[in-house]
Amino acid sequence: MSGPAVDPSGDHSRSETWHNSEFEPATLWSHAESYPQYHPSQSVDAQKPFRENDTFLELEQVRKRKRDVNRIQSAVKEKRSLTLLQTTGYTLHVVLVAIHVVLLGLWSHHVEHRVTIPLGTRSNTVSVGLAVTSQTFFTLYQAAMVAATQQLAFRRNLLQRQTLTATHDKFGAWTGLGAALLSVWGQTRFASAFWGVLTVTLYLSGIAVLHVTSSSLMNLETFNDTYPSTSQTILGMPSLTDLFVPSNDWSSSTAVASVVGQLSELSTIGVTNGTVYDTLMDTSGVGNATVNATTFGASCFTLPNITSQLNSDNISYSITSTVGAEQLYFQPVYPYYQNVISAFSLLGTRIPPGRQIGLISMPPIKDSQGNIGSTFEVIRPINEAGPDGYELNETISMQIMACSLYLTNQTAIVDAQTNALLHVDPPPPMWDSAWTSWYFPSADTPSDPSIDWFWVPWRMSTLSSTFNNVNSDTCLSACLITMLESRLMKLLQWYPNDNPSNQSTVPTPPVTISDLEAALANVAAAMVWTGARVNSSYAYSGFDFEVATGQASTTKGFLQSRLNINVLPVLVGLVASIVLLVLSIILVHEPKEGFGEPAVQAGGVLELIWLSGRHPEVQERLAEVREATGRNLRQAGLFSIALGRVSTMELD
Repeated sequence: MSGPAVDPSGDHSRSETWHNSEFEPATLWSHAESYPQYHPSQSVDAQKPFRENDTFLELEQVRKRKRDVNRIQSAVKEKRSLTLLQTTGYTLHVVLVAIHVVLLGLWSHHVEHRVTIPLGTRSNTVSVGLAVTSQTFFTLYQAAMVAATQQLAFRRNLLQRQTLTATHDKFGAWTGLGAALLSVWGQTRFASAFWGVLTVTLYLSGIAVLHVTSSSLMNLETFNDTYPSTSQTILGMPSLTDLFVPSNDWSSSTAVASVVGQLSELSTIGVTNGTVYDTLMDTSGVGNATVNATTFGASCFTLPNITSQLNSDNISYSITSTVGAEQLYFQPVYPYYQNVISAFSLLGTRIPPGRQIGLISMPPIKDSQGNIGSTFEVIRPINEAGPDGYELNETISMQIMACSLYLTNQTAIVDAQTNALLHVDPPPPMWDSAWTSWYFPSADTPSDPSIDWFWVPWRMSTLSSTFNNVNSDTCLSACLITMLESRLMKLLQWYPNDNPSNQSTVPTPPVTISDLEAALANVAAAMVWTGARVNSSYAYSGFDFEVATGQASTTKGFLQSRLNINVLPVLVGLVASIVLLVLSIILVHEPKEGFGEPAVQAGGVLELIWLSGRHPEVQERLAEVREATGRNLRQAGLFSIALGRVSTMELD
């Protein structure tokens, strides 16, 4: 503490303060060294006990020595207090920057999202508690920052040599943000310490910004969490219990399969092109699910050694093919319209047709190398009379082939909510096929109900329309296109031309054997897909479709709360905390006059009255102001002074 020392001579007109240059910390330490007999652990009286015959001078020296020691101890204590205050202020600012850096690092990896809380009363309680706790913590933290910085800034303001008006304005700016803003405005009209006041204003503004951002650094957000589950599925590939599924079932399914490609995707969930896949019965899951899939494929071959012979009706032809030592016989063939393809059974083989079917095409289909495979010529009537009045005919080439069905078992990724097919693995092979000769399957080839049904629906398919100009009473069903054949032609973009006299009426898009094989695979997949969804009319017979079900692993979702760091308040707070650190260094760094212990610790009314009483010369200078307006007083205070260094006060 500070105060006047008693003059032993009794002359109280002259006062001595503890804050002159003689009692600065360095000077006091030099005084202490002049008394080597003193040890701090011993009292002064113990080192030099009183004697009755001590002179008055000796007694006064002891008292003076004691006062010096007390001043030294006080200076050391004050120095330690100053160091602690400075360290605390800087540490608070650095830690504040570190807090925001850590929050930014956690946000970049979303580590905070690992903290989850079930939605409900508990999450509401935690949300309120988080807001209150963070707001309370940062409010107290910022109060400690302001207290440390303000105390150090007051000390510097008192010890710095500057005008009395500048000291007044800086003290006033620390009153609050509103006062600081008014002080900055006043500096624009009467500048005394513009940069000093502005620095204080910026510091308090930064504290205000932190007060806003600190309440929104973290919060609880609602999100869709997931957990593993299972869902029942409808298998894309039905269980075929026998090769000979009742014809009624195939007839119904072929009618539906013929329009599968014309239905919306929503109506054909479970089949895409040549792939059938399992579908989820429960679509309340999230994300994707892995299910089983089956992709069909077809391989087409030429039938070697084709012969054709006009039958006795002068319309149809008998076609044979010799494969090795075996000879194949086919049902009568009638001349086709342009852009027609028709299926038939491979009769005369040593094994049931099963997965094999025969096809006749007009015009012939080429392979990737431009070859047309096996063809035969027929005479087709044009239905027009020539100059002689007889009906005109023309010779056309028709192509005959054998195609075999196969399948590939795969896994598929489907959307858990829409059942839409996203990906199959492994992907179906893609290649450019070339015509090769067909051969008999090995006699010991095992049967496979999954594909050996292929020939049946072509025979059972509902009739659609004629494909030639032969009287239907003559050729009956042999002259009609089935709905399944019509679907195959639409996949090839072939549309029959019923006007043989004008072949340019309907164009023939170029089709390769690869296109035909892909179309057959699509038809097979559509047949299986519809068959799996047709209720059998012969369920009692044991020879029917069995719609099988299975299970697939899925992911279900539910609402939950999790801790979330808001990056924008963190970034704003980080910038503000860095600015506050820089401003605090500017506000509290040691003045060029050096640090000491100021006469007062604040700039309140009591401190100012005390200072004016100790220094009447300053009071007299201000008393000369006739009208005590703010402007007049500030003008009168434009003299340089280190207000806190009382004994060295000099007026300029």
